[in-house]
Amino acid sequence: MAYDFYLGGILLPVTPGQLKISINGQNKTFNLINEGEINVLKKAGLSDVSFKVLLPNYPYPFAQYIDGFKRSDYYLDHFEKLKVGQKPFQFIVARTFPGGASKVDLNKEDLSAIEYNESSLGGTNMKVSLEEYTIEENAKEGLDIMVDVSLKQYQSHGSTKITIKPISPEEKPQGTAEQKRESEPEKITVGSKVIITGRLHIDSYGQGPGKTLNGEHGKVNIINEKGSHPYHVTNMSGGHLGWVLKSCVVGVK
Repeated sequence: MAYDFYLGGILLPVTPGQLKISINGQNKTFNLINEGEINVLKKAGLSDVSFKVLLPNYPYPFAQYIDGFKRSDYYLDHFEKLKVGQKPFQFIVARTFPGGASKVDLNKEDLSAIEYNESSLGGTNMKVSLEEYTIEENAKEGLDIMVDVSLKQYQSHGSTKITIKPISPEEKPQGTAEQKRESEPEKITVGSKVIITGRLHIDSYGQGPGKTLNGEHGKVNIINEKGSHPYHVTNMSGGHLGWVLKSCVVGVK
């Protein structure tokens, strides 16, 4: 299986040997006098991502570059910009069968919705922040540099200001006997906002059943019409969830 790692719109030259994604929980336990210890279930917390990446200072045949060979200082400058910029960015891992090739268009304005070809096994695509990174120089690596990277899933947030204006008796709407017709369901495309109710799977052919969602708001970021579970869904911030049946999603405006 082949892996391509993209960090903030840049392809890493050498695929890390290991990727660790920790799905954190927020459940709370309490001790009740009569019931003993109970567990109060809450939504999952923000995920932590960690990996080590080799940054070559020599054009090795196993390294890959989109626009030609670049030394380690190019990527170190990129890491520094991600850290001091104080803005979230997209972290993408594209997985393909041996001999396949990922299809990630880095020119897209919104990298949270990416496409894969038929040789793809899907991928991880989430908005993250760069929490910390450690630069390691070791005689064993020669002139090359190792970087230990720690990311945290980013959840967008904000506040809304609402102004309430009193309605005079003359402005109050008058009731009518005519009932509204039901609107036609929204067409599902890449980028569609949806409500997800059903079981998640690790691929579009129903393999690896996972947890079941009930009325979860999310987005469709990949569509594979050839699969039995054609829609790949994320949460509203772009965090990877899995593949679902067509009947498990309802489009919303």
